[in-house]
Amino acid sequence: MLSRVDRHFSVYYRFYRHAIVTAVYNTEFGVDYFLRDGSRGYSFARSVRIAEVQNAGRPDERELPVGNDHGYMWRMNLYTRYLEKDNGVYIEIEFVALSRTIPRIFALLVNPYLRSIPREYLTNYIQATQRAVSPNWAY
Repeated sequence: MLSRVDRHFSVYYRFYRHAIVTAVYNTEFGVDYFLRDGSRGYSFARSVRIAEVQNAGRPDERELPVGNDHGYMWRMNLYTRYLEKDNGVYIEIEFVALSRTIPRIFALLVNPYLRSIPREYLTNYIQATQRAVSPNWAY
């Protein structure tokens, strides 16, 4: 967490994806939480900065200038709803990730990769949430 004002949080995440291409991003999000009543809530997480990291984890690691990268992930939003029920919490997440236009010649190769990014990031996000709310969770 970078900062908090009431129910608005600024948070940092580092996203890592390795498949055909390895992509690492330093991201910042603005997150707003709302409570509808004692058992329901929702949140909006909107990216405010996404920077691709070149040579992640190496001594020559550096961020590429925002907007001058591969464009695999340009913007990302998460819309989450929470419902306390049946002695637990149900969580519903909508995840929207946008990429920049890919030249037609590369589209057949790159588009399957781009479509897999939200699924993998969402899976990692859910697992991190499970670990945070239940340290004894069995995976």
